[in-house]
Amino acid sequence: MKGLPRIVGVLLTLMLRVFPDSFRARRGDEVRAFVEEAWREAGSPRARGRLLLLVSWDLVTSAPRAWRGRNRGPRTGEGTMGRRHVGFDVLAHAFRDVVRNPAGTGLVVATLAAAIGLSTALFSVVDRILLRPLDYPDAGRLVYVNQARTALDEEATLISGGLLRRLGSADVFEAVEGVALIRQNLTGAGLPRQLEVGWTSPGFLGLLGADPLLGRLMRPDDPEGVVVLSHGLWLTQFGGDPDVVGTSVALDGHAHTIIGVASPDLRLRLPGRRRGQPDLWRGPDSRWQNGDIWDELGAEFGMLRVLARTAPEVAPDRVAEVLEALVAVAAEEDPAYRETGVVLTATPLRERVVEGLDRTLALLFGAVLAVLLIACFNVANLLLVRAHAQRRELAIELALGASRKRLAGTVLARSLLLASAGAGAGTLLAAALVWLIPRVAPAAVAEHGPFAVDARILLFSLACTLGTGLLTGALPALRIRGVDPGPGLAGGRGSTPGSSRVRNTLVVLQLALSLVLLSGAGLLTRSLIRMRAVAPGFETADRMTFSVSVPGARYPWPGPDADRFYRAVEAGTESLPGVVDAGVVWPLPFSGSTWSGDVRAATAPDEARRTADYVLATEGYFSVMDIPLVAGRLWAEGDDRHVVAVSEALARTLWPDGAAVGRTVELDPWGRGLEPFEVVGVVADVRTRDLRVDPAAVAYFDTRGWSWVDWEVDVVARTSAPAAAVLPEIRGMVADLDPEVPVAEVSTVEAYLAQGSAGLRFALLLVGIFGGVALVLAAVGLYGTLAYLVGLQKREIGIRMALGSKRLQITGLVLDRGLRLVGAGVVLGLVGAVLLSGLLDAYLFGVEPGDPTTLVGVATGLMGVGILAALIPARRAGRVDPMTILRSE
Repeated sequence: MKGLPRIVGVLLTLMLRVFPDSFRARRGDEVRAFVEEAWREAGSPRARGRLLLLVSWDLVTSAPRAWRGRNRGPRTGEGTMGRRHVGFDVLAHAFRDVVRNPAGTGLVVATLAAAIGLSTALFSVVDRILLRPLDYPDAGRLVYVNQARTALDEEATLISGGLLRRLGSADVFEAVEGVALIRQNLTGAGLPRQLEVGWTSPGFLGLLGADPLLGRLMRPDDPEGVVVLSHGLWLTQFGGDPDVVGTSVALDGHAHTIIGVASPDLRLRLPGRRRGQPDLWRGPDSRWQNGDIWDELGAEFGMLRVLARTAPEVAPDRVAEVLEALVAVAAEEDPAYRETGVVLTATPLRERVVEGLDRTLALLFGAVLAVLLIACFNVANLLLVRAHAQRRELAIELALGASRKRLAGTVLARSLLLASAGAGAGTLLAAALVWLIPRVAPAAVAEHGPFAVDARILLFSLACTLGTGLLTGALPALRIRGVDPGPGLAGGRGSTPGSSRVRNTLVVLQLALSLVLLSGAGLLTRSLIRMRAVAPGFETADRMTFSVSVPGARYPWPGPDADRFYRAVEAGTESLPGVVDAGVVWPLPFSGSTWSGDVRAATAPDEARRTADYVLATEGYFSVMDIPLVAGRLWAEGDDRHVVAVSEALARTLWPDGAAVGRTVELDPWGRGLEPFEVVGVVADVRTRDLRVDPAAVAYFDTRGWSWVDWEVDVVARTSAPAAAVLPEIRGMVADLDPEVPVAEVSTVEAYLAQGSAGLRFALLLVGIFGGVALVLAAVGLYGTLAYLVGLQKREIGIRMALGSKRLQITGLVLDRGLRLVGAGVVLGLVGAVLLSGLLDAYLFGVEPGDPTTLVGVATGLMGVGILAALIPARRAGRVDPMTILRSE
């Protein structure tokens, strides 16, 4: 033992004497040779001290196994305590390995925490929206009854009260209820406030399984004018007063009696865009400017969304037959049902509620699982590197009697410990992300909250932990089969071809998956840029908007008082400091509110009936939004109420010759059938709902001939000062005109326009984050592989340089190896991106799924990142000092 200090050699001899003679004869020299070489390489006193502790611990704990191996008896005699001891020993050994390398452990844990945290957070959203049933009794039997007018290409229209009653008499339904979502002014409870009101049939809340917190819910025998408060309104407007039941409030000037307060868990989930949960629930009554919405049958005029619970064991085909028969009966009373091709369908409510979200969330969840897979590849690569670095330790343990099964178990246990630590940190990250998601997600996602890391989500996190632990530990554990104690103890160096191929394959797969994710982010980015470049047809900068509504109880319908008030608000807003001009409109483009109806040229046959968007506006609206007048004029004082302006799209549709001014068009704004209107002007086209579709055909009505009461209108103001500075002046001005009319829905036109791309921006945000994380992990994996390769080949590099190789040549060799890996990853990733790009087709605008510009740009960027990741170890290889290496030999 001339390479070891005398005292160390004596200690090693004494420790080897506790082993059987057969073991000392077979492996004693190999152990001594290993310890001597490891002692020389350790160098510093601290490293040599750690070496002594490690060797001593391994020898002491391995001796009993060596004796048991020599005197092994029947395995049937092994008891539970022995098995527990072996399991604890494996776990303890794995724990020591994890703690002994804090830098590597921290990198692995951080990698897994990011991937598991992202996966768990997104799974909480997927679970809440797609996997759990709706929070209603017998949710599986709840259906949404939809009315479509196929002859007019209308896929969804609201249902009339008369048709609701007929649906309620069908034997295929156990219950049928309707709701209209409107906005009304609340007075008599402090300051006036505009509310979102659920105007429902008596049993609607019962159908949702609602329970009263105070009082009771509505009943069929209730008189008109009863309301149920939402829990939120009860707290904010009534201070949580337990004696609120029985008190009176005014909705649009009409007295209503509070009969109950709903429980806080009541949530309304319906298909289509909405503006939030109802603040108050109101029973049916006849207080409506256009007539009783709960009685009329008309196919053209409906305001109700209809939910039904099917009778037990009723087949969908039977429901479809009954709905078809109901439409046939209704058509006998109102031929418009036949003329417009009305079709009723009953679709499972949950299916309609998640419509459009299922594909988006599935796409995003697939992307985050790809990130988790990349993280697993990365960690597996790091563990393979560590296993290769510890091959001498493995060799000595095998030489001392350890079984390959035990060593493989130690590697798997170490992997599971790392995965558990990563999952713990990832769960904390997921809890933070779950809090953040509703604040950055579009309303279509956020309204399904709250999202939480509950028991189901923790089970998913546990599954991720086990899966990543087994996946990342499997390859290093399998590599133990190839460990030969002879060469390992003899000091063999280098990386075996098999292990190099495995590590290289993992790096290539990481790069390929990263490119797939980044190409998706690139396509979504280009789509968003193209969408933002689309002109909506109006100006949005420096335009703020708010809504006001006048009560029919004090502004009689029909009559001019409502229009006078709106024009006074318009004039008062224009006169305020910081306001340039103002206008009144409803509905405002991209606000989420819609109004449409039938349209027909007066000289056309019945089959030429079409649909168009209806808009109520003052002349100032076109000025403040910079919507140009193309032909004719706008309405003026003294015009008959049957005058209208049309958009260019509607003019082209009805009169292809282009001469629209002076023509007569038939419209149905009041729900009483088509009536003739004179076209006095044509205005430029605007997009009203989606930047990705052509401008809609629009008919604009003059507010002067309109008694618009019990319903909000939007006021748009062009400001030269910040909206926050102007808003107090607006509130004061409106209060001076009518103190019982609140200012509500304050926003900007730009914010409304941004809602049209909210879903695309959300998908881009998440895919971009996933792609960025994947790119970092892939770059780290490439860097780690090449850095370890340089470390293994220092002696070879030193010898090459001593024999005349230039530093630049050595750098080029390492860089060439890295570029080969990057090139293979890019090629494989491009193939995957092209094959999977069709999944994004529904989200793209102005960009083809396999857009070559995007793919080339992403591939070039990935190549650049790969070159940077490879350049660092390549330069390190070029700086190796050959004399230092040769002296160490």
